[in-house]
Amino acid sequence: MPKSLALHDDCKRQVRAALGILHNFDPNDKEAAGIWDTIEDARDMQMIFDGMEYFLGAVGIATLLLGGLGVMNVMLVAVRERTREIGVRKALGATRRSILTQFFLWRP
Repeated sequence: MPKSLALHDDCKRQVRAALGILHNFDPNDKEAAGIWDTIEDARDMQMIFDGMEYFLGAVGIATLLLGGLGVMNVMLVAVRERTREIGVRKALGATRRSILTQFFLWRP
């Protein structure tokens, strides 16, 4: 096991050389002795998890955008249906803030 990731390739080369001497095969022949490399497996798994994280983040952002569009559409319909009421309230002296408060906090 290497002491650091920087020594990983050197460690694999040394293990392959030692096995080559013990079992009489060429250390450069990668097919002669297979080495189960857990560091490469960990890198592959990290790439998979990073891809999943990016994909799920994109799905989350798309969901929030679509939800925002839905809320905007509901508010647009509410204002469009109540345009006459808003006009009457403005004619009677209602402020812009009180009209917005009616739509955001009060439900008829």
